[in-house]
Amino acid sequence: MVVLLNLQHLYESLYDALNQYYIYFGDQKYEDLGLCTHHVKCQVHLDFHLLVIKEKNMVYDQFPMPLINQLEKKYLNLSSVLQGWQKYIVQ
Repeated sequence: MVVLLNLQHLYESLYDALNQYYIYFGDQKYEDLGLCTHHVKCQVHLDFHLLVIKEKNMVYDQFPMPLINQLEKKYLNLSSVLQGWQKYIVQ
């Protein structure tokens, strides 16, 4: 699992990585990653997850729309993260 927090300079490049088609050889998953004219097939773990943590208003103001469309969006706030007893303490 990869967690990205406050790495704005990487977010636009994520679209290119996420927009790739995975290729399966046997039971392994690969993605073609490239830099200029050099491309390499990289193995991707079957359980790979990428989390991008950013404030909601910043996402819609700063992220390119194609990247926003690629991401599965989850909204977290105190009421969705804290357990019942923790919410009671906050109140």
